[in-house]
Amino acid sequence: LPYSGRILSAVIKTCENSTVDNVTYSKCLDVIHHFLPSILIQKNYSIDQLPKLVFALQKHLCGISWESREATLSFIQKVLGTYKDDTDVISWYKENKLDNSVWQCLSDSEGYVRSTAVDCLADIILHQELQDHLLKVFDIDFDTVTSRIENLCSTDTEAFVRRSAVDCITKLWGDNSVLSSNSRLSLLKLMSNVMTKDFDWEVKLKVLDFWNQYINKELFECDNPQVTLPSNTVENNSSSISSDSGLKKNGTKSKMECLVTSGCLRSLFSLTDDFDRSVIQKALNTTKNMKHFIEQNNLLTDFVFDKDSGEENCSNCKKQKFDLTLNQDISFEQGNKDKKDLLDWLLSVDIDQKLATFSQTCDEYDRNPISLLDDILLYAGSHVHDDEDDNTVIDCY
Repeated sequence: LPYSGRILSAVIKTCENSTVDNVTYSKCLDVIHHFLPSILIQKNYSIDQLPKLVFALQKHLCGISWESREATLSFIQKVLGTYKDDTDVISWYKENKLDNSVWQCLSDSEGYVRSTAVDCLADIILHQELQDHLLKVFDIDFDTVTSRIENLCSTDTEAFVRRSAVDCITKLWGDNSVLSSNSRLSLLKLMSNVMTKDFDWEVKLKVLDFWNQYINKELFECDNPQVTLPSNTVENNSSSISSDSGLKKNGTKSKMECLVTSGCLRSLFSLTDDFDRSVIQKALNTTKNMKHFIEQNNLLTDFVFDKDSGEENCSNCKKQKFDLTLNQDISFEQGNKDKKDLLDWLLSVDIDQKLATFSQTCDEYDRNPISLLDDILLYAGSHVHDDEDDNTVIDCY
């Protein structure tokens, strides 16, 4: 249906009700999102309604219900995602300081709200006009923003927030124009020293997404869309990286150096020995595909060894086993020995054997999924759910 001022009036009236249920409120925001450009174009007819809309949004952002706060942030994020190139919408966004509200919600008491705020902040940062507006209003620099995100990564008690923060860093890293050299160094230290040790397995999967992107940017040609790491599943092992990527030979050493000094290799090594199966699987396949590309182009042998004794050293190193300390933080001023050990590990490790061993081991519910299904149905069929610490409940979760 075409836009009508009556629609806006009815929807805003519902949004203004502080007791409206979250489902209805979210649906009203969907309507506003859909018609927003039309509303702004015809703002002469809705000039008295737009302030009411903004007031309703601000009221819900300060409300008691965290669901309403989260729904409002989701609306703010969706508006930016859909209309980022619409000058009227962006002007309205800035005029009503919606980007400022997102920044303030990073301190919300509810983890789900902080998580959505981080997701939205990433999109604001990547929109240059809104980024400039945010920094100007709060009188902060960009390093302050990245420090805030780093702090959420390393100290937030909610895994949802840490996952969103890692996603945010990955998005920002993908834009070469955003991060300063100091911010990049700080983020690399965070990813290699802190986030690989996070107790949440989904956080570590997102850390591996970051390293996948880092590998693609540092090792493979960025301007070749086909030269990317395939999906990190055992079933996709047949996928491989093309060897005709046109890797610049004069940049080989610097790129290989980046994989070591950034903490990338040490992170992969650590995560292939993780306690969670999903993390191990993804880390092994990431390492496998990176190693496959490097070996196809003879990059590792040329980089690690002298030309005179390259063949002999390469032959010897494949027979050696390297006892690297997994919990040792990566140093950005490492000696040659540590660098050589990491590269030698990459050359000598038998990923196929590790994947084969990995596929032969499984936990109790992998061997007998019917047992888990029985527990779920037993709990679902029970009318008494008093003891949430019961072993059956914990197993189901």
